[in-house]
This record gives sequence, structure tokens and C-alpha cells, in this order.
Amino acid sequence: MNTPLVRLAAVLFLALASVASAQTVRERLKDPGFHTYAVVFGLTVDSTSKILTFHVSQVTDPKSGTTNPVKIQVPQEFIDAARKKAAMKHYDQKLKDGKPVEFFTYYLYTPSRPKTVITDLDKSLEEQP
Repeated sequence: MNTPLVRLAAVLFLALASVASAQTVRERLKDPGFHTYAVVFGLTVDSTSKILTFHVSQVTDPKSGTTNPVKIQVPQEFIDAARKKAAMKHYDQKLKDGKPVEFFTYYLYTPSRPKTVITDLDKSLEEQP
């Protein structure tokens, strides 16, 4: 076996893998094998911005060009990470007749990284805030 050739192949593989992972989410969206979904959450907050309710309202496929819901099972680990992200945002309370009302926000989800909440398309998956 040619050891220098094996080393070269390993170095090239690692270089290609690092380039692919360094791509921004926006760049990866052009790849037909990369799937993202917009997960819309309904939430209510109290007067101190503490989340009272937080649930998946709908999931859509941004590449479809519509807001029609798709049947995707969103893992609990993504929902938990999204809730933490929403809690850091400190949303203002929405009221109707003096009572908190539900409002909506969304985060992008990719099945290949179920714990990653995508909020910045111009950063790689590894750099998501």
C-alpha cells in the first residue's frame, strides 16, 4: 500500500470536509441534499418576558415557496433548544383585554443537526448563535 498516497487522500478528505462544514447556511440552501424547515412556534410571555406557553404551531418547507404545513416530526431536543433561544430574546408581552395572548416566531431546523437552532443564514451550522 502506498502510504504517501493514503496520507494525501486523507488530507484531501479532511480539507473537503472542513470546506463543506464552513459553508454558511445560505450557501448550503442551494444544495438539494440539504433540508431545512421553518418551525413556527406559538408562545405567550408574562410581563417579565418569562415564557408561559411554547409549542410547535406549524412546520413549513421554505424551499416549497408556500406556507403550507408539512408533516415533519420535530425532535424534542430541537424544541427545547428553540425554547432556550426564545427565552434569551426577552419578547415583550402581548395583551388583549388585559390577558396575555399568543404570538408567533420561527426558527429553522435541519434534520442533520437536530440540536441546532438556525437563526443566522450567514453563519455555518457550527457557528449558529
